[in-house]
Amino acid sequence: MIVKKTKLPDVQLTKPEHEIAIEKVGIENLLVPIFVSQKVGGFQYSTAKIDCSVDLAAHLKGISMSRIPRSINQFLDRPLSSKIIKEIAEEVRINLEAENCELTYSFPYFVKKFAPSSNESGLVHYNALFNGIKSGDNFEFNILV
Repeated sequence: MIVKKTKLPDVQLTKPEHEIAIEKVGIENLLVPIFVSQKVGGFQYSTAKIDCSVDLAAHLKGISMSRIPRSINQFLDRPLSSKIIKEIAEEVRINLEAENCELTYSFPYFVKKFAPSSNESGLVHYNALFNGIKSGDNFEFNILV
């Protein structure tokens, strides 16, 4: 049996019936494994929830949502940092032909603490958030704990 490959049209790049720009379109709650540097050396492994959005130009019908996880997955073998967030946001922005990309990684981060009286150690959980906004040549990075 001969299978003929056909390429599907890139519908999101076609001209929409009503030309309306949209400030943010994208995905939420994408779960991926990550690793981040620790202050004491080495890495801490965790799972991040990712939200990613881009702007949609008025002349475009939509975006290809599958390009967002594909772009993110290219960087899973590198430790999460502001540099990586910037690179991912630029990759998404280019792949989706957008002017702006906002990328947020939310993840649990654990720090070893010692009790004041007993001096016993234990892990304390913190909710960490890395947020990057790439707009043309500009990049803004924020860390929230």
